[in-house]
Amino acid sequence: MLYTSKNYKNEVDFILRRIKQHKIDEKILIDVACGSGNHSKIFQKKGYKIYNHECYCAFLKEIAGKSDIGDEFNSFRKLRNSINYYGKDISAEEANPVLKDMSKLIEKVKKLL
Repeated sequence: MLYTSKNYKNEVDFILRRIKQHKIDEKILIDVACGSGNHSKIFQKKGYKIYNHECYCAFLKEIAGKSDIGDEFNSFRKLRNSINYYGKDISAEEANPVLKDMSKLIEKVKKLL
């Protein structure tokens, strides 16, 4: 089975350290590449509310009528897949604007909720 040796807890702990480092208090995460869902399960046990990509993209496009935001949301999943599944390298210089764009998208989505 794929990912049987993956240490989900260590990966979640790494992300939680980054969240603490950046002094983020909100306990809402958007999982742009939920895969097996194992990360989300751990985050939920730690009190986080998780929005996964598949459900949220459909919500944005079909229910909220925000196809442009749904497409923007989907672009982050595609970037993640190119890194994780196809071995694309991404430098800090490339990653920083993406992180800023993700923050902007999160603010757009918050206004819809």
